[in-house]
Amino acid sequence: MSAMQRSGRMTPAAPGGLRVLFGQVAAGHRMRLALTYGLTGVENLCDVLYPFVIGLAIDGLLAGRWVTMVPLIGVWLFHLGVGLVRHVYDTVVFTRIYADIAPGTVERQRAAGVDSTQIAARVTLSQELVDFLQTELPTFIRTLCRLVGSLAMLFAYDTAIAVASCAALLPVVAI
Repeated sequence: MSAMQRSGRMTPAAPGGLRVLFGQVAAGHRMRLALTYGLTGVENLCDVLYPFVIGLAIDGLLAGRWVTMVPLIGVWLFHLGVGLVRHVYDTVVFTRIYADIAPGTVERQRAAGVDSTQIAARVTLSQELVDFLQTELPTFIRTLCRLVGSLAMLFAYDTAIAVASCAALLPVVAI
């Protein structure tokens, strides 16, 4: 039985501490993290769909068909709803993760006789880990999705421009 199962809290071992901590966060909150990152993926899909549905709406409006605004409004409302649910759910999930990490860190450090200022610093670092999982990782995924989505749309519209864009990316990736 693991330390987390016995105490109900995440308490990473000293060797490979950060790797162990990531593993325990993933194992202890697998379904919650899957749902929150899944909702992030749906939001990203909506972001990628916006140019397409805006194009449909503009083409339809130029032809005098107001009904072509429905897909744009639908995607916008769906994106708004998913975003709202994700933000509320994110707050709950990542607050629980922090609540699991921090007490175990304090208990373990006190038992090891670590100075109070070092304990406070380590608890702050655990908050930074949670902030990374909540903010930085979804931002990275969002950027990657937008890049892939943009390239996919470019390939769908004009292959030559898409190839030129990929060639222009090579020096950026190299740097």
